[in-house]
Amino acid sequence: MEKINYSLCWEDQDVLIQALNIGSSDDVLSITSGGCNTLALLLQRPHSITAIDNNPSQNYLLELKVAAIRVLTYQDVLAFLGFKKSRNRVEQFQKIKMFLSSDALAWWETRLDLVNRGIVHVGKFEDYLGLFRRMILPLIHSKKTVKNVFTLDSCEDQNKFWDTEWNNRRMRFLGRIFFSQPVMSRLGRGKERFVYSNVHNIGKYYIEKSKRVFVDIPTKNNYLLDYMLTGTYSSEATMPTYLREENFNILKSELHKLKIVTMELGKFLTRAADNSLSKFNLSDVFEAMSVEQANGVFKEIVRVGRGNGIVVFWDNLVHRQHPVSLNAMLATDFEKAKKLEVTDRAFLYSNFTLEKIRK
Repeated sequence: MEKINYSLCWEDQDVLIQALNIGSSDDVLSITSGGCNTLALLLQRPHSITAIDNNPSQNYLLELKVAAIRVLTYQDVLAFLGFKKSRNRVEQFQKIKMFLSSDALAWWETRLDLVNRGIVHVGKFEDYLGLFRRMILPLIHSKKTVKNVFTLDSCEDQNKFWDTEWNNRRMRFLGRIFFSQPVMSRLGRGKERFVYSNVHNIGKYYIEKSKRVFVDIPTKNNYLLDYMLTGTYSSEATMPTYLREENFNILKSELHKLKIVTMELGKFLTRAADNSLSKFNLSDVFEAMSVEQANGVFKEIVRVGRGNGIVVFWDNLVHRQHPVSLNAMLATDFEKAKKLEVTDRAFLYSNFTLEKIRK
């Protein structure tokens, strides 16, 4: 059985929400991953949303998050997931397990140690970041310096902070090693994510890309950077959309619209009916696909998607785009994508693509 690769999503939910512009008539397809983005899209009150992942453990993770939201109070959900301290997560699991599928229940009942840790901290990638926080970051910066990242009042202050405090020699040296392909492929991301990459010095690439979120994007409300450096969200005010208290009851009321499917994306699309979906959150799913595989997915999206539907995805180390043979049916909205990309609080990705289906 596959392990959880991501217990959180690492795309900016606000960018995703603005890009898809979901309405009450939309039927949405969303890559599950850590489940966070799917829950954020559910808050937009679509007609339906299907979460899909080829890794069953990712879907079991989403099932457990949904069960917690369905049964527990807001504060108990934060504690159960792992964003607050708790001594009774396993007890809480016993309260909510009746809402899990039989497969998910069997999987989690043999992994109560993960439940006890807090399920937002148990992904391979989150473990990798935890190792960075415990072993590498203290060699580079003091706790005070890390805390100061989230107290800066302007991009001008952030730029000065980057130049004078953050981007020192130890950060550049140790960061390049820790975020290199050999280390990351062993500890953080699957090897399949690097098969089609043309980036030679990945550690250097990521360190250089991180400058944008330290300099150009306000750090005070960057929940992605917050978790990466602190292992949690420092305050409820800066939490991602789906975790905010003001949205909690709305999210509860929308859970019945969610369907979870374990299947390879291409296979799912070939089985889907014509014009059955209108919005597509594809995360960075193309990164592990060859050009031929990606082209096949784009072709099926055109068939399955409705006219004026929207498709969004991110590139990380691999660039993908629809084939020119589909230009008449898929139009890339470069202007809107770039406008949203400027506000994107994630730095793992190299490109954000927004496409509209023309029928």
